[in-house]
Amino acid sequence: MPETRAEWAVFVLGIAVIAALAVVIVRQRSANHRAQAAQVRTTAARPRPARPTVTTAPPTTSTAVTSTTATTTATTTTTVSLTLAARTDTWLSVRQDSATGPILYLGTLSAGDSRTFSAAYFWVRFGAASNVDATLNGHTLPLPAGTYSAPITVDGLGHRKA
Repeated sequence: MPETRAEWAVFVLGIAVIAALAVVIVRQRSANHRAQAAQVRTTAARPRPARPTVTTAPPTTSTAVTSTTATTTATTTTTVSLTLAARTDTWLSVRQDSATGPILYLGTLSAGDSRTFSAAYFWVRFGAASNVDATLNGHTLPLPAGTYSAPITVDGLGHRKA
């Protein structure tokens, strides 16, 4: 314990400095906490990506108009209908247009279930193609057994990739 007035003055001054530092630390932590909470609210407010759903397009043909800086051209794209029916539970990934295109279906197709898709071009990944019956525009589409990815167009099954 301080014995003289000078020692008491230094002691009280030290206590005051410690208290001031404590206030600064508490305010800084509070400000950091508010900033983190605001960041969490901002992050939580972002929309989540939609879950993949099975979609079908009703028209059998569609016309796409492409504009360039020099000319305008019109192209006709034939839409095909692809039906995949599972004989036993099997995993499938069906994408439109390319291997990285929009997901039309992703998951396990249960035994006895089927899905029909309409597009000009599909990229399908079969978990076990021998478990699937495929129909393209009403005609049976033979699928070689195995696990592979392949394009499917109006011309049928394209080159398979492991």
